Amino acid sequence: MKREKAIHRLALGLLVTTGISALAAWAFPAFEYAQADSIEKVEIQTRRKLAEYQRTKNAEPLLSWIMSQDAALYTAAMYTLGEWAMHHQPEFLTFLDAIEDRRWPEFTEGFCFVLADAGMDDDFRKAFRGYRSRRLSSVLDTVPDLMPWPKP
Repeated sequence: MKREKAIHRLALGLLVTTGISALAAWAFPAFEYAQADSIEKVEIQTRRKLAEYQRTKNAEPLLSWIMSQDAALYTAAMYTLGEWAMHHQPEFLTFLDAIEDRRWPEFTEGFCFVLADAGMDDDFRKAFRGYRSRRLSSVLDTVPDLMPWPKP
């Protein structure tokens, strides 16, 4: 009888623990978003757009989302894109190739300025060492021109 009670308690404990873990996995992103300030919300939404881009390979919703942001929110979205790019090089190159020519100058100037301003330009160059693309070359050539201050 004691053994059966111990097994029932163990099973109940596992059920409760599993239920709490499942609830936390479901609720935490919503809680995180609810507690976030506007910059953190843009970072979260940009990560979601990046995940959608990885699934669909459609760059337009991601690009439109980023380009629609203002001031600090734009910077946060571009920064998130830059961080993601350094870990997803092939997908980023495909994203660059999908940008329409008419939108390219605006995107390049904003993206390169954020890379330079955040001090990510050297890490970005290292992450893309060995990769070749006309658009990537354009980005790498533009970064030094947009440095907000001289490098030490």
